[in-house]
Amino acid sequence: MGGSSTPQQSFSNSSSTATSGPNPVIGSRLEQLTGSLWDFYQRNPTAPAYYPNGTVAPQSAQTLAANSALYDRGVQGMGFGIDAASKGQLADTLGGRYLDLGGNPYFQKALAVSYQPQVAQLTSEILPALDAKFGGAGRTASGAHVDSTMRAINGLQQAQANAAATAAQTAYDAERGRQYTAMGLLPGLQQVDYANLAAQAQAGANTDAYAQRKLDDANAKYKYDQTAQADWYTQMAQRLIGMYPGGQTTGSSTTSGWSTPASSGSDGLLSGIVSGFPAGRGGLASPGLMVPQIALATLSDRRLKKDVVKVGRLDDGQPVYRYRLAGQPNAQLGLMAQEVEERDPSAVVTDHHGIKHVDYARATARAVPRSVPRSAPTGGLL
Repeated sequence: MGGSSTPQQSFSNSSSTATSGPNPVIGSRLEQLTGSLWDFYQRNPTAPAYYPNGTVAPQSAQTLAANSALYDRGVQGMGFGIDAASKGQLADTLGGRYLDLGGNPYFQKALAVSYQPQVAQLTSEILPALDAKFGGAGRTASGAHVDSTMRAINGLQQAQANAAATAAQTAYDAERGRQYTAMGLLPGLQQVDYANLAAQAQAGANTDAYAQRKLDDANAKYKYDQTAQADWYTQMAQRLIGMYPGGQTTGSSTTSGWSTPASSGSDGLLSGIVSGFPAGRGGLASPGLMVPQIALATLSDRRLKKDVVKVGRLDDGQPVYRYRLAGQPNAQLGLMAQEVEERDPSAVVTDHHGIKHVDYARATARAVPRSVPRSAPTGGLL
């Protein structure tokens, strides 16, 4: 069964890649969403463009007009926010137009009206009385008659001149008073003017704000049209992941260590300590059956084994299985890491992926090889 030469220890090193993925329940759905998102990208290979119609609405006609009027008021002093007639009257008063009484038609008319009674009295009473007086004395057209008539006329003219001068002074003083009054009204009128401009500006601002809202809405719709479908795929994927959190890891880790090969002529450690397997199907003599290399820690996790069949026991009672590792075609013999861990936790190593490995040297230390003479089987299969 065994050779006489001493086996030599050798160092073995093997590695495999572990692949992490989503929860298998939603794996196919996520792949479908990923494919849809990729199709969307192929139809839209460029990044969303800037909205071609701009993002800031232009100023309305009302705002432009209000700004222009405000500029005119502030720089050129135009306006006062009142009607054209009142504005003209105020400007004439402040400009002193009515101080020139000769050019004041209202003043001249007032004088003419006041002169009419005096002229009427002169022509209807005073001059006829003088004519009658001198005619009765037979002195009509005499020097005394003419002199008396001229004095009457001159007296009227002098009286009218005095009255005109008094009226002119009164009118001048009154007009100057109006000028001062108009000057006092200016601040209030300017406030009215600016209030009117503010109303115009507010009207323009309302129009501008509405135009900006419309433009913002157009921008939002443009962005939505470009990204909504892709965002929807992403949201659905996130919802699926939220409904089925966690994931799965497939593959194995890197293992290394020193091993002692089985003696020449033996089937290895397992074949030396298994207390007999039936020949033929399912036994050690089955074609294609591989005995695993005995390493310091061998991949032996139950979750990675397929087509598992129990084929015997070790002499210490541990069950031995035939199986295939996931992704490998050949069958192997070995122990189950989970069962070994229950029996001897120190014989099992768990890597950072959560995969369990068995230290076969430690796990089978209590098994009795067949090469050791014994009087009777202490356990297991013959």
